[in-house]
Amino acid sequence: MREKERGNFDAVQSVKYAFLLGFFLYRWVFFIIDLSSNFFLSLTRCCRHRFVG
Repeated sequence: MREKERGNFDAVQSVKYAFLLGFFLYRWVFFIIDLSSNFFLSLTRCCRHRFVG
C-alpha cells in the first residue's frame, strides 16, 4: 500500500469508529435517562402514597 492510500484508510476507519462510538453513547444516554426517569416516577409515586394515603 502506498502511504497516501494508507492515510485515507486510517481516516475512514477512525471516522467509522467515532461514528459507532457516538451511536452507542447516544443509545446508552437515552437508556439511562429512561431508566432514571422510571425510577424517579416510581419513587415519587411511593412517597405520594405514603404521605397522602
